[in-house]
Formats: sequence, structure tokens, C-alpha cells
Amino acid sequence: MLLQGRTHTQPVTYGVTTPGIILPADATFWSDARWHIVLRHELAHIARCDAALQVTSEVLRILQPLNPLVWLACRRLRQESEYACDDEVLGSGVRPTEYATHLLDVAKHLSGRQVSMAAAPAIAHPSTLERRIVAMLQTTRNRTPLTRRAWAAATLAALSLSLPLAAAGLAPAVILILEPQVAPAPAAPVAVATPPTTPTPEATPAPAPRPAPVSPAAPRQAGSIAGQVVDQMGGTIPGATVTLVDKQTSQASTAITDPAGRFAFRDLTAGDYEISGKLSGFAPFAASFTVTPGAAMNPRFTLAVGTLAESITVLCGPETFSLLGALFPVLHAQQTPSTPIRVGGLIREPKKIRDVRPICPAGGVTSEVLVALTGTIDDTGELLNVALDDDAAVPPAELANIALNAVRQWRFTPTQLNGRPIAVGIKVNVTFRPRP
Repeated sequence: MLLQGRTHTQPVTYGVTTPGIILPADATFWSDARWHIVLRHELAHIARCDAALQVTSEVLRILQPLNPLVWLACRRLRQESEYACDDEVLGSGVRPTEYATHLLDVAKHLSGRQVSMAAAPAIAHPSTLERRIVAMLQTTRNRTPLTRRAWAAATLAALSLSLPLAAAGLAPAVILILEPQVAPAPAAPVAVATPPTTPTPEATPAPAPRPAPVSPAAPRQAGSIAGQVVDQMGGTIPGATVTLVDKQTSQASTAITDPAGRFAFRDLTAGDYEISGKLSGFAPFAASFTVTPGAAMNPRFTLAVGTLAESITVLCGPETFSLLGALFPVLHAQQTPSTPIRVGGLIREPKKIRDVRPICPAGGVTSEVLVALTGTIDDTGELLNVALDDDAAVPPAELANIALNAVRQWRFTPTQLNGRPIAVGIKVNVTFRPRP
């Protein structure tokens, strides 16, 4: 989830189970290059689960406040996480000088205003900024992540050092007490009669039959569906929810796309499946697949930008004066329409810059009437093809014309996808209601 604060704050990553990103109030005026750098850095924090690691380190500092090694380890963990995310951004093709310039500019605008939360990874923390800039400008620095073999060697080395120390600290002390012992007197020999050892033919058991060899069962071949979700311009979409439903058993499985927009469902039995996906700001998708034994399917789904929606209520009739209402006015809450802002397609919602409200007809209305309209906001922000919604009931002609004439005069800023203006659909519901 991508949030924007109302004040100048650090771009930070938050959340353990449902991670998200908080941007400062002036992020709307950033350039596309800065959006790419900041989001790439914060998505690297999410992929590395740095928020959960920072929370764990803060808990350890609380449990052991007087242990200097814990404080040093927590500080080094924060520094290394920032270095790793910087390497991820530089590995995507961003020049070190450009990256350093954007970091300094973000830190300059936030200098002396607000300190980010201790457990939230921030992109331009003042305590580590200088060392990070020096590190990113080093051309000889190895920025490739550790391989599996290197991870295994590091884990083995850590265990070989920590386990003996832990065993030495936990093992109880053993004190041996030697007591004098008296040797027992030798016992007199006792004669025991031994029976004959030659078995009779009747007492000899028959040999057990050898079991027949069992042939091993044939290995079960399972199928898999590993795909990718992109936007209509080919950009990868992380954070999309993909659901797989087995049509035979109605059992559902859910996956979240990674920063590369990929998801995977493995160990699937042969049969028919249905895949659906959704993400706020995009239109959902659905598809059906038939999985055969051993099949590895790699579909690619494209999420189109969703349709905007706006509702207007027009109260018709004379407004009655009430002394009680004037002294104690009733506050009406109106839900803000959902906005299609989401990282992973990087949608920037259109903003209305010209608003014309429908007016009541001359004779008023006697009952509630809904006028449902559809249209398209083109790449310049102009509203085109405004017409009545074919799926809704046909309203009276006078009310339909009033709503159409008002909505057709609306103007918006262009909707942007990955920094490029695009056309997007819109639905407008105008409700004419008599004044109570």
C-alpha cells in the first residue's frame, strides 16, 4: 500500500504482515526519476523484510538495554540494510551520481523537520547518509548479492561459533564425589543342571516365509502455474492479489505478486482451475486453465487501469428554516471516492480542475431519481463520450439532460501510468432527491 503524508516526513517502509510505503507531502511534485529511485529503494526493503527485522532488533534492545554488543549489532543491521537497498537501486541501472543527488535533495528538504520512526527503514537517514554516498560512489565495490553457497558458509560459520559458546554457558557443572567401596565376598559355587541342548524335531520351528518384494509406486507428477502480472504498458505490478480456485474441490489458494510482478502455485493435481487477480486502481482479471500431470504453465496477465466513479446528490425543493436545526446542525459524512493510486504500474490519479454541479429542474422532483452516466477522460484530461449508462434504468429526459450538460463541462488533469498520460473510463451517478 502506498500512502502520502500531510507533512514533510521521511519516505519510509512500514508494516510486518501487510507492508506499505509512506511518502512525504511534496512527493506529488517529484520527477519521474525520483519516483523510480525512491520506490525501488523502498520495495527492496519490503522484499528483504527489513521492517520485521528492525522491529525484532528494537525488541532485543529493550530486553537487553545494558548489552553493548546488542546495540552495535542493531546499528550495523540498519546500516547494512540500507547498503543492500542502495545496491539494488544501482543494480537497476541508476547512475551513482544521480542517486546521490536525489538522496541529498530529499535529506535537504527534511533537515530539522522530523525524525523518522526508529523501527521504520528510511531512505535518507542523516546518521548513515554520508557513509552510503561514499559507498555508492565506489566503482570497485562488489554489489552482487550473496549466493546460496555463501549464505550456507556464513550460516555454518555462525553456528560453529555460537553453538559451543551457548553449550558452555548452559551446561550444568558436574561434581564427582568418590566414596570408598567394600568389595563383596565371593559367593559359593552352585551346581545347576543343564538340560540337553539338542532340540527335538517337534520343537524346531519352521522357517518364516520370505515376503515378496513390493514394487515402488510411480512418482506423482504435479503441475504448476507460475505467471506474471503487468500493466497495460508492460510495467511489472507488485502487491497484486492472485487467487487460484480448484473447480473440483472449490479449494482456494492466494498469492501476492513480488516486486517483479511474479506469482507461483506449485504441486497442483491435474484438473481445471480458475485464476483471478485484483489490485486497487486496476480492473480485475479472470482466466481458466486445465493443468495436466507435469505441466508447467507460465501465463502473463495484463491489468488495465480501472474506471473512476463519482456520486452526486442534488436536493430539490425549498429549504425550510428550523431553529433547532440552526442551533444543532446535522453533519453528513460523505465517503471519498476510491482513488487508483498504487505502486506497480505507478498510477497517478486525475484531479478535477473544473466542476459544474447539476441544478434542480424548474418543477422540482417528487421522488428520488438516479441518472447513471459513463464517459472517458482522455489523455489531455477532457471528458468525452458522456452518455447514459446502458445497464441502468432510463431516467426522465429533463433530468438526464441536466446531468449530461453539467458533467460534460468537467475537466481533469491527465491520468498518468508510469509517467505517461493515458485515457481512463469514468462513471458518474447523479441522484435527484426531494429536500426533506
